[in-house]
Amino acid sequence: MIKKIKYDLDSKIYLSIVVLLLSILGLYWLLSNSFLALQIAPKNSTVYIDNVTYKVSQNGRVKATLSPGTHNIEVNAEGYISFVSNLKFVRSQKKSFRVSLVQIPASTKIIESGKFLSKGPDFNYLYYLDEAGKTIYKDHLILENDAIKVNEHLPLTNPKISGVNEIVWSPNKELALFRKTNGVYLFDFKKYDFVNQTETLWGKDIGSIAWSPDNSKIAYYSTTEKTLIFSNIPNTDLTRVANLSQMGIENPILRWSPDSQWLLVIPRNTSFDQNKIYLFNTYSRSFSEGTDTGSQLDAGFSPDSNTVIYGTYSKDPNNPVSSLVSLMKKDGSNKQAMNLRAEISKTAWKKDSKNLIVATYNDKTSKESLFGFNTENKQKTGFSVNDISGYITSVIISDDENMLIYQTGSGIYGLKIN
Repeated sequence: MIKKIKYDLDSKIYLSIVVLLLSILGLYWLLSNSFLALQIAPKNSTVYIDNVTYKVSQNGRVKATLSPGTHNIEVNAEGYISFVSNLKFVRSQKKSFRVSLVQIPASTKIIESGKFLSKGPDFNYLYYLDEAGKTIYKDHLILENDAIKVNEHLPLTNPKISGVNEIVWSPNKELALFRKTNGVYLFDFKKYDFVNQTETLWGKDIGSIAWSPDNSKIAYYSTTEKTLIFSNIPNTDLTRVANLSQMGIENPILRWSPDSQWLLVIPRNTSFDQNKIYLFNTYSRSFSEGTDTGSQLDAGFSPDSNTVIYGTYSKDPNNPVSSLVSLMKKDGSNKQAMNLRAEISKTAWKKDSKNLIVATYNDKTSKESLFGFNTENKQKTGFSVNDISGYITSVIISDDENMLIYQTGSGIYGLKIN
């Protein structure tokens, strides 16, 4: 009997120790983790937490046990604006909330045909050449019941323009340079009356042209001299800034910073690995190498002129886009890969100089995707549209940032983004 009592007592002690240990472990687990509960709509959404897929239950719920810290939450569904958020958790914290995705409005064809799409200096105005290549139009866009409409449709020229291969606009859109096969022509929209508009030969043997945003000068590459030239608007007063041939630079692309202080020079050499990005400071008249390596495709500045976005050639068998996007400061420092593949010409900055709208092409489906991208956390943001027909050639964000305008071979389209 005494042995049985002792056995029962020992069993109770052992059981109490086990329960205590399990309680301690449970408490430790509880205090070491954080907890997230989501109610998702629509229920067919895909949920990613730190790029790991979580299953959505039949009643639209997702539960996750997470380590303390910041976690990236992304909820996607076809035809809906994605939800993306970075949530910070402390130990044993529980967060519960509902994510109801909003349907994406359909794209609106706002212009039946057009090319050389450009943003105007006035609020929500677009400029473009009609598909026939004869008339330049100025259109004012408005957002009405989630649909984008043309409020004004104004011809700026009579219908006799021809042979234009490129348009380089002045900042105020009062002048333009037309590139044709036999030279570059200056067109003055204010000087001539509508009936008798004419164009004047501006120069020959001219490569890339960049009109400074402050309207003080025009930069261009002389294909005969192999020099970088700054000129006045009539191209009568020339300053030869640099002999690019001596620098090993061939046929460069030129891009101004919005503050007109910096000029990007991106070579298009036959030897691709020599194509570094160069930065020219117009105040000090000095060149510097923005990148240490070549194979650079294109580049541009953020709206605040402090950041350079650039694309580096890099093939990936799983992605048809060979331009790997990176950012750096205007002095070439603080280079950061964005883990993003996109052509620089198919990106558009928002005013905060942190967020982009990006278009990417999938050659397997022959469709485009449009999505928002935050350059600080290197993540896609809430806006995302897939399966857009046609190849997008340019992307513009309206001044009020409520509309996205993009151009394809079949027309110019608008999409509400806010």
